[in-house]
Amino acid sequence: EAKAKLRGSVGGVQGILDIASQVTAGTIAKEAGKNILIQIFGLSPEASESMLIGTEVKTEIEDGNK
Repeated sequence: EAKAKLRGSVGGVQGILDIASQVTAGTIAKEAGKNILIQIFGLSPEASESMLIGTEVKTEIEDGNK
């Protein structure tokens, strides 16, 4: 029940968004983000995977040649 309350809170939603952003930035691995969503927020493996769809690491070329 506590995990459900956390998920539904403003801080919980922001935390989930931050995890997705960190996965996209390459700060944390997608599998690590998925595990955080499962362990801390109480999501199922399927739900945590669906929350991270589209979070593949984005890279930019810094020398201007895109």
